[in-house]
Amino acid sequence: MAEIARRAGVAKSTVSMALRNDPSISEKQRIRIRKIATKMGYKTNALVARLMHELRASKKRRYVATLAFVSAFMKDFGRQSMPSGPADILSGAESRARELGYGLDYFWLREPRITPQRLAKIFQARNVLGAAIFGADEEIDSRLPEYESAWGHIPVLTIGTKSRTLPVNFVCNDYYSTATQGCARLVALGYKRIGLYMVRWLDDTLEHRFVAGYRNCLEHAGMKPHPVFYLEQSRLDLLQSYPDAQPAFSRWLSENRLDAVLAVNSWIFDWLNSLGLRMPEDLGVALLDLPRESIGEVAGMRQRLDWTGMAAVDALVGQIMRHEAGVPAFQKGTTLESSWIDGPTVAQRPPSP
Repeated sequence: MAEIARRAGVAKSTVSMALRNDPSISEKQRIRIRKIATKMGYKTNALVARLMHELRASKKRRYVATLAFVSAFMKDFGRQSMPSGPADILSGAESRARELGYGLDYFWLREPRITPQRLAKIFQARNVLGAAIFGADEEIDSRLPEYESAWGHIPVLTIGTKSRTLPVNFVCNDYYSTATQGCARLVALGYKRIGLYMVRWLDDTLEHRFVAGYRNCLEHAGMKPHPVFYLEQSRLDLLQSYPDAQPAFSRWLSENRLDAVLAVNSWIFDWLNSLGLRMPEDLGVALLDLPRESIGEVAGMRQRLDWTGMAAVDALVGQIMRHEAGVPAFQKGTTLESSWIDGPTVAQRPPSP
């Protein structure tokens, strides 16, 4: 670093900060110093870098820069009125960002005044060095390349889904494993005829991973997968319980003579109450994404979405430290496991005679 500093005509501390992409050094200066370092054959010593990281971590964290949490939901829930899932992701992301010295700003991508050019100016004004996009559907995903002016020069990743049009890194739950484990728990409890309730647009967005995990589990157990009950729900109506779907749901239950259902959300409970069915006596029910407020009342898979938010910040900061920006050389995904939580909506079944 001393040799690079002499060649660049700056202090050694300036070189150190420039190679760490510290925003207190101008972008022009950082680029110039990195070019000189590359030409001189400089390579980071992993052991020294780790030691310096530990030394800095032992000191009080100072503000480094800002990360952007970009919501692509159809509705702007805001920070205070988000459903528990997105709120958990944001909470985990904020916690990890503070721990690492970063601020976290919230944006709604569908805000009419937020054009790609305006978003780029806001990012620059707020010293945004990385962005995480959450809740993108096919329509938003197809438009992500339009925002190159905003995130073409910073790391960007998606949370919850993998982009099909912008091959950036992503962080999400291991949906296939979640469905496999949830179904396996029902099998272990003695349920013989297990069905899956799914929302169509979500199944398409998640590349049918829940459905594949469910079918794999039953086939592996030597049991027959039943036709999936799909709710043709509008993407706009995230908070509706769809009472009109109850008759079709009732027919699906009786035609397949189900004794348990894996459900993608809690609307199934409204339908069962209307039908006068008891849980777990008449039907066992487990959720594939168990909200924190339902723990102890419902059985299902706890996805720990706060950990997903933490992992997203870790991935972004790692890209910042490696001076990566825009679309990476290869798309990389981080998937997180779920855990089964017992609840009174399922019970151990008596053995078949």
